[in-house]
Amino acid sequence: MKLKSFKILCLFAIFGFFPLILSSNNEWESIQNKSYICPPCGCANDHKEFKTPGACTVCGMPLIEEPQGIKQHISNTIKGTYTNSTFYQIYPKLIYPAFFIGLALGLLSLLSLSLGRKRFLNPFLAAIILVLALYGLKNQLFGVPYSMTNSFQSLFAPISFIVILGPLLYFYNKSVLSTSFRFKKSYFLHFVPGLIIFTWYFITILTEESAKRELMHSPFEVVISHYEQSIAVLFGLIYFAISFIAFKKWKSKHALRNNTLSTWLMRFNFTFLGILVIWGLLIFVNYWIYSFGIATLLYQVLWISFGLFIYWVCFEIMNNPKFFLLNKTNNGVNGLVSITKAELNSITNRLESLMRVEKIYLNEKLSLNDVAQNLEVNPKYLSMILNNSIGKSFYEYINTFRIEEVKKLMIDPVNRNITIEAIANKAGFNSKSSFNTMFKKVTGVTPKEFMRSYTPTGLG
Repeated sequence: MKLKSFKILCLFAIFGFFPLILSSNNEWESIQNKSYICPPCGCANDHKEFKTPGACTVCGMPLIEEPQGIKQHISNTIKGTYTNSTFYQIYPKLIYPAFFIGLALGLLSLLSLSLGRKRFLNPFLAAIILVLALYGLKNQLFGVPYSMTNSFQSLFAPISFIVILGPLLYFYNKSVLSTSFRFKKSYFLHFVPGLIIFTWYFITILTEESAKRELMHSPFEVVISHYEQSIAVLFGLIYFAISFIAFKKWKSKHALRNNTLSTWLMRFNFTFLGILVIWGLLIFVNYWIYSFGIATLLYQVLWISFGLFIYWVCFEIMNNPKFFLLNKTNNGVNGLVSITKAELNSITNRLESLMRVEKIYLNEKLSLNDVAQNLEVNPKYLSMILNNSIGKSFYEYINTFRIEEVKKLMIDPVNRNITIEAIANKAGFNSKSSFNTMFKKVTGVTPKEFMRSYTPTGLG
């Protein structure tokens, strides 16, 4: 190797290691200057710095390493929330009523179902509302007994069912999309993780306080809460994906759909997804900045999301109770029906044959039930086909064929001496005014104008 090349290589090596040397020195200095703070819980120490790790002497929460860079900016923003008095004046007035409303709505809905009432709210929707309300209340009301007795017993109350939110979302979609849905025993497997969490809480709340203290991450939270929340969000995202795929398949398979149902499920599922995303981001922030030093103190955004979600669902139910209330007689939401493409093609072909071959429209007393009986289908099915697939009401559809029949009769020389009204009656119309209105709507001209275009003198 030439001397010049060797010198160049040495220079590169020096400049290459120089940043490493500086960074190692900076790292050593950061270790030397490392400080710790209490998480932004609002206590008297949340603005003080400590040189050694440990627990806060005021609130008892584990001290965390002071965040640097972007973490520090986020932490300062979070800390500002706890010093905003306006926020804390509005916050409880917003969420507490929501949680109590959700608790009442969920319990009353499930109670009405168990008592065999004729009309009731979908049990899976009621359970989702109840789970959100219970979890929110559990975390919000914890401070009341803690401030009075300095006890964390209420945190072990077995009323946390957030792990089953995902399965509840899936079965809500499944039950709404199929009027023949029945809950099978095998479906209980989806709720086993929730049962395990419930059993753990139930057993630990019966143990001695010293044993429970070992299971506490801080005086404000149970260690398992980190895992419980993470599992709830993960399961929620998985079941959302499964529910959305099932919904898309249902939309592609069913040619006719109730638009209210389709629109509602889209809004409901994606609003639920929004809550899961917010929840997941909060878990990430708690892990990234505070190393899970605080699991619930930063969750005002989540509780507000829960509250707004409950308010929104209650508003939707009040705004359209017929849609949301189940009917025991047909096990469907407001008697909703759906139909596959194969069924649609079969019915429309038979309907076309009834009109063009058998010409049942010539019967002036023909009704929707008469046609449905001929097709051997439910009148609601037929009405949905006409309105959503063909785009016409029953009488608009029938009268279209009658108008075509009138036009044929008008241009037939055999009928030149017959009045227009008589021709209309012969085609199935029983009202002169409705015939004139329908004829002008379909053809764009009046019956007399149409006649004049085919006969020099016209007929009246």
